[in-house]
Amino acid sequence: MYLKDSKLWVAVAAALAGYLNVRLVETFWVFWLPINPIADMLFGHRPVSPYYGWVLYPTDALASVLVSLPLGVFIAWLGTRHYRWAVAFATLPYLSSVYWFGLLEIVPAARLEAAAIAVISVVVTPLACWSGRLLLNRFTPNTSSKPNPRHQSP
Repeated sequence: MYLKDSKLWVAVAAALAGYLNVRLVETFWVFWLPINPIADMLFGHRPVSPYYGWVLYPTDALASVLVSLPLGVFIAWLGTRHYRWAVAFATLPYLSSVYWFGLLEIVPAARLEAAAIAVISVVVTPLACWSGRLLLNRFTPNTSSKPNPRHQSP
């Protein structure tokens, strides 16, 4: 029995990879926020108003998906048999960090922001996993034993 066939191993590996990805995305955001070109183009060096979130949230989510592509490739590498379980367990560290951020925050206004981040993370992580799966399928050679008519010699 291979380790990738075990649902428990897949769940543990996906949760650990999700936790490492949370830390990677947090580190990315520490450096990205001061140099965000979209915020600079739209707002200059003024403080960002919450009314312009409709512009920044989709671009920030796209940036998070691009940073999370290694997680998606790893989840796709785990195999297709337990793919949905792996995606679910990779999303859990995001939700748990958002939960603690929102509930332990002293300012009650941060709870609404934590809920928005939770919703975005539920969308971003599966989207990154899907994109990683597409990348892995695109660049992985076909090792099947079936003859390929395009590559047969004349």
